[in-house]
Amino acid sequence: MCLSGCTKNVWLDNDAPQVYIPLHGFSSNNVWATGESVDGLLAVYCSGLRPANQKEAFTVTYSIDNSLIDQYNADITQLYSGQAVALPAECYKLNSNNVVIEVGNVESMINITFYPNVIAQKCTDPSKKYVIPFKLASTSKYSLHSDVTYTTALYAVKLDTPRFYFFANKDGVAPVGRKVVYGAANNTDKYEIAAFGVPLGEYKINVAYDEAAMKDIYPKETILPQDAFKITSDNIVYKSEVSKGEVTLEYYADKMDFRNTYYLPLTLSPESAFVADEEYKTLFVKIELKNEYDKSYGSKMTVASASNSRTGAYSVDKDMVSYEKDMVEMQIATNATIAGAGATGTSTTYNNKYVRVKIVPTDDKSHYDIEYVLITDKGKANNTPASFEADPDAKSYYDWNLEKFVLNYRWKHTDGKWITVEEILSAK
Repeated sequence: MCLSGCTKNVWLDNDAPQVYIPLHGFSSNNVWATGESVDGLLAVYCSGLRPANQKEAFTVTYSIDNSLIDQYNADITQLYSGQAVALPAECYKLNSNNVVIEVGNVESMINITFYPNVIAQKCTDPSKKYVIPFKLASTSKYSLHSDVTYTTALYAVKLDTPRFYFFANKDGVAPVGRKVVYGAANNTDKYEIAAFGVPLGEYKINVAYDEAAMKDIYPKETILPQDAFKITSDNIVYKSEVSKGEVTLEYYADKMDFRNTYYLPLTLSPESAFVADEEYKTLFVKIELKNEYDKSYGSKMTVASASNSRTGAYSVDKDMVSYEKDMVEMQIATNATIAGAGATGTSTTYNNKYVRVKIVPTDDKSHYDIEYVLITDKGKANNTPASFEADPDAKSYYDWNLEKFVLNYRWKHTDGKWITVEEILSAK
């Protein structure tokens, strides 16, 4: 900033301006097979210089220096990762041997024209790294970087095919989790379609239910029935200017079962000269049917044992897991905190025991009725204790407004005396 009375601005650079290649050293670069010729770029930059200070254009010259390839191959660290060779001259063209950094800029680009068809013919050895060895030669203003390694670049070229894929697969093909909520007004999803190297334009994409892909990847899992969902996108278009397309789905909870985990396989196929990525073209959506009570809760328990007249208080996190549209399943105890353990002196008697809780709506949303359903189908280690029942002296209910369970229950210890629990679970 300039105070009143100043005649000119003075800008102090952080250091002396130096010209270098930001992508110096070895770099891997895709050449997309999209036509007879495609363009590539390599930046040349001037450090320590602000655009506002750049009052005079200057020229930076460069050359192709094959000795850089010999130096790279002589490095012992490269002996086991493939040797570099010069990209044949017929595979590319440089329009000049210099770039100009214009007034008001701090960088310029070396323009490279590649010929994909020629690269396909000439570069056939997959064990080789085909490179263009650039070296900055001079600059008409300022100086080249004092570290010469910043003034050289091995621009490695790999011919690649433009292709479409599901964006959710970008980190590898794994199921995308989806919870469909029974009774929800809106069970819809949008899944993004992306692309590698596809030129500017709009491309129509088909998305189909793919049973064959399911059999190949997840043969033992349950496929989502076709009548349990619908692709609601009228026209799926990949738009390069926003770098995406979208497929929209609607799920139908009444066509699913709470006891099943489903997989939905969706495979895309473009209506263009450019293909779908073989590895990432199929999206697997892992679907579980949930009810509105299926949440994570903070649980506060007060446990009293008639065996020794002791009372203990416990706080844990619990998950209520859907079993039916109006029923959830929960552990009587979670992790290392066992309802009744502190009061009875035992640590494993009631570990991993489960019970089902049925919610019965009433006219009063703050006091929905509760019914307990004993579990007898999980095996002896996890079934509900046979003596488990609602506490006759304290009401259990669900507060729909606050998403809170107030549960009062009891069961008999091995000595025949009651363990009584008051538990409040608040949705997190």
